This record gives sequence, structure tokens and C-alpha cells, in this order.
Amino acid sequence: MNVTDTGPPDRDQRFARLYEQTYTALLRFVERRVHPSHAEDVVADVFLVAWRRLDDVPPAADEARAWLFGVAHRTLRNERASSGRGGVKGVTTILRDGSRHSVSLEDLTGWTGAHLGTPATGGSARG
Repeated sequence: MNVTDTGPPDRDQRFARLYEQTYTALLRFVERRVHPSHAEDVVADVFLVAWRRLDDVPPAADEARAWLFGVAHRTLRNERASSGRGGVKGVTTILRDGSRHSVSLEDLTGWTGAHLGTPATGGSARG
């Protein structure tokens, strides 16, 4: 092995820099979209994709960050699609102060557009 061969260490260093530069922002992005207990798992999946496809990650920091956020978006979308196959279980709203309010589907049963002055059949409220 040549002493000047910098293959794997450069790869490791590049990944470490990418991780250090983007982890916190990526975690915040994901936490706004899923329950905090699930956010770290999603971010881990994103970095697993980044490690496997490191050669596809753009070299510029801003472009690499955008690439990672795109992977996060697709990961979240895929998880929603696969979990959506089981049906909607409820709704969680994150308020500006960071507090969360969850309502189960059972609590929503019977809540129709009539409560808002619109027909429950999905028709228009206009006459």
C-alpha cells in the first residue's frame, strides 16, 4: 500500500465533516415533521444514505446540505406513504411555541364540515 494513498481516510473525513456541519439543522428539520422520538431514526437513515452514496453528494457545502435535506424529505415522504397504508391514526399540530397537540382519529370521529358551516358530504358551502 502506498503511503500517500488517501482513499478511505478522505472518505471518512468528508463524511465526518458533512455530519458535523449538517446534523443539528437536519435534526431540527425532521423534528418539525415527526415525533421527536422518531426524528433521530430518520436522520440516521438520511446519513446512512449519505454514507452509501457519498460519491453522489455534491462537494460544495451548500449543495451537500441541500442534497441531504432532499434525502430527508424523501425519507419522510416514503415513511408517511408506508405508514399511511394502515390508515390515519390521528393528527399532531406543532404550535409556534413548540408545544404539540395530538388528536386521535377516534376523537375526530363525528367531526364534519357541518361544524364549520360546510356540508359534510364534501360539497361546496355556496348555494
